[in-house]
Amino acid sequence: MHQTSEQLTNGFERTSQERDFIAGVAEMFSSVLSKVAARFVRDQRGATMLEYGLLVGLVAIAAILAVTAMGGALSTMFSNAAAEL
Repeated sequence: MHQTSEQLTNGFERTSQERDFIAGVAEMFSSVLSKVAARFVRDQRGATMLEYGLLVGLVAIAAILAVTAMGGALSTMFSNAAAEL
């Protein structure tokens, strides 16, 4: 099974599965953020909702950055392990 890939600046390639995963995480983040924003607009306890919204946003950004940064390295590691088997 041949997967399409794109060359990244660090020399690693990102497969279509990795791109789909990152797009899914971004879509999930967008969905959660829009729900939090809608709830914030309706809620009068603004300070607490703002804190929760910021926390959710920061966690989602950290997860996206971690997956993006480690994606190529993990792909290479699994490919090498599969090749040695």
